Amino acid sequence: MSEPTIHFWDMDHTVIDHDCDVSWKEFMIKKGLASTDATARIDYFWNQYLTGSLNETEFIEFQLMEFSGRTEWDIQSLSEEHFDAVVKSRIYPEAKRLIDDLRLAGNTLCLITATNGVIAKPLADALGFEHLLATIPEVINGRYSGNIKGNYCGGAGKIAPIKQLCETEQTTIDNCYYYGDSVVDIPVLKAIGHAVVVNPVSELRQTAIVNGWEILEFTL
Repeated sequence: MSEPTIHFWDMDHTVIDHDCDVSWKEFMIKKGLASTDATARIDYFWNQYLTGSLNETEFIEFQLMEFSGRTEWDIQSLSEEHFDAVVKSRIYPEAKRLIDDLRLAGNTLCLITATNGVIAKPLADALGFEHLLATIPEVINGRYSGNIKGNYCGGAGKIAPIKQLCETEQTTIDNCYYYGDSVVDIPVLKAIGHAVVVNPVSELRQTAIVNGWEILEFTL
C-alpha cells in the first residue's frame, strides 16, 4: 500500500485573497471591541511580515489582546461572524475547486496557518479540511489568557507540526505537498517533497523558478 499524501495549504493569500490577522483586528475595531489606535499597529506588523522580520512575541500580544479574558464561546461566535461577514467572499474559486478535486481523489487535506486556530477554523470547516494546524490561543479556566499554547505556527515554525502530522498519518514529508504565497513560506517549501507557490511575490517567484517549483495563479 502506498503512503498517504497530505496536501498542506497556507491560508492567507493562498486559499483566500485576504489576510485574516489584519481583517480580524479591523473587525474588532469596527465592533468597538478594539481601540482605533490599533490601526497604525496593523500597518507596523504587516510591513514586518512582508519583509520576513515579524517580531512574533510583540505580534502575538497585539493580536490576542481582544481575546484576553473572554470566554471560548464569545470568541468562537465573533470568529464565525468575522468569517461570514469578511472572509467567505474572499475564497479563491480556483483554490476551492482544486481542494475539492484533491479530496475526491482521496488525498488528505490540512490547512496550516500562523493565524490562530479560532479565526481559521470557520474557513477550514467550510472547505472541508480534515486537519487544521495553527497557532493555539491559551485557555485558562474557560477564558483566553492572551498568550499562546506551544509555538507560533508561522514560517519555519510550520515544519515541526507538518512532520508530526505526517508521522500520525503514517507518511513522510517527502510524499506531501505544501501550497504557499510568501517569502516566509520558503523554509517549508524547501522542506516539503512537492512545493507549490500561489500568486507569489517577486522574490518567491524567482526562488520557485530556480528550484523548479510549480506556480499557480488564483484570482477572485
